[in-house]
Parts: sequence; structure tokens; C-alpha cells
Amino acid sequence: MDPEPTPGGFEAFRPLPYIHAALAMAQVVVTVLLIGLAPADAEPDWMVLGVLYGMVPVEAGFALAVAPIVFRKTLASSAYIIRWAMLTAACIFGGVASMLGGPAALAGLCWLVAAVGMVLTRPTRDAFTAWEMRRLEA
Repeated sequence: MDPEPTPGGFEAFRPLPYIHAALAMAQVVVTVLLIGLAPADAEPDWMVLGVLYGMVPVEAGFALAVAPIVFRKTLASSAYIIRWAMLTAACIFGGVASMLGGPAALAGLCWLVAAVGMVLTRPTRDAFTAWEMRRLEA
């Protein structure tokens, strides 16, 4: 018999693959739209762009390395969604930087960082169960 690590058992896991797919598609759409809508004659403010591009590794690093430690007592479903939202924010920072005159290639790189993070945090039943077991032990 499967253990019930969360109040709803694996019912909490069921929507996660759909949420994951929706956020991954949103990242693609947002990046394409922001790069496509970027004005060609925008004069870049490199200080602002530096802050925006600098937030990408911060967001991605937190989502991939720090969040599992910080959110160890959080329900697995909530922790997954928080991590994916942070990766999506990293993607959006690159798109906004492109809108402000930054190179489209860097916006694409920001999307790539977020996409790799989404692949690394893909929800599986085993990972979900392991997270919940660690949460119950903490």
C-alpha cells in the first residue's frame, strides 16, 4: 500500500504535470512576444539591463539549489509551483530586458536557463514522494 505523505495522498500530485506544462508553454509565449514587440531603436540603459540580467541566475539558482532547503517543510505541490514561478520570473526578466533595448540573444539565453530549470524540476511521483517523506521527517 502506498504511503499517504500529504493530506490528499497522491491527489495533490495529479495536477502538477499540467501546471508544469502550462508554465513551460507560458515561458515560450512570453519570451517570443517580448522579443517580437521589442522596439528596434530602443537605446539600452545598461545599468537597468544589468540588474535584469543579473536577476536571472539569482532566480534560477534559488529555484534549483536553495528552494529545496528553504521549503523543506512545505507541501511538495506548493514547493514545486513556487520553484516553477521563480523560473518563469527568470524568463520574464530576460524578455523585459529585451523590451528595454537588450540583445534578443540574451533574452533567448534567459529562456534557455528557465527551460533547463523546468526540465530539471519536472514532477515525478518518485520525486514527489521523496519530497513529502523529507518534509515529514523534518
